[in-house]
Amino acid sequence: MKIMNAKYAGRCETCGGSFDEGAEIGWSRSIGAVHSHCIGVDPNSPENQEYSRGIADGERRQAEKAIYGEAFAEELAVMDEFNSYWKYGEDY
Repeated sequence: MKIMNAKYAGRCETCGGSFDEGAEIGWSRSIGAVHSHCIGVDPNSPENQEYSRGIADGERRQAEKAIYGEAFAEELAVMDEFNSYWKYGEDY
C-alpha cells in the first residue's frame, strides 16, 4: 500500500468516511483509497461496522441541517433515536 496525499476528495473503502483533497491516505490498486488511520483495519469487524454507521449518521445529520434547517433536522434526529429503540410488533 502506498501512502500519499489525495489528489481528489473521496470515500474511504474501509470505514466509508469521506476525506478531503490533500488528506494523507493509503492507496493500492486492489483495495482503493483508505484513511491513513484505517490502514490494516478489517472492514468486516463489528467495531468498524459500528464506526462506519456513526460516520454515516453524522454525514446524514449535516446534510439534513443544510436541507431542512437546524430545528427540523433535530426533530428528525429525535425520531430516528426513538425508532432505533422501538421494536415493532413486540409487547412492552
